[in-house]
Amino acid sequence: MALVLMMDLLLVGTSIAQIFDYLLTTIVLLPWAQWDNKEDDEVVKEAYSRFMVKAKTLTKRSGHYYPFVYMNYADQEQDVYAGVGKENRKKLKKIQKKYDPEGIFDRLQPGYFKI
Repeated sequence: MALVLMMDLLLVGTSIAQIFDYLLTTIVLLPWAQWDNKEDDEVVKEAYSRFMVKAKTLTKRSGHYYPFVYMNYADQEQDVYAGVGKENRKKLKKIQKKYDPEGIFDRLQPGYFKI
């Protein structure tokens, strides 16, 4: 995963020094929950959401928050593009409009994360 992350960061203009600093000071958190009863769906989702809010709050407070979210591990509520920054997200949208002005790929790929 580190190689994929490094390539993603390089593509959006992150320097090698910033990448190494990030890799040396980062912990990847992947909470996992499994349950048997469908009736518990909302309870588990709410507990997960509270946990993620607390983790985000604590890392922001300590100065260690980084908004990158690995898309394959992301929850539907997470912004997987926050880590690329606002300017790079604008670039991605501009590229999307240039090569897919009618939004065909969005329609062919229902669900999932959209720029």
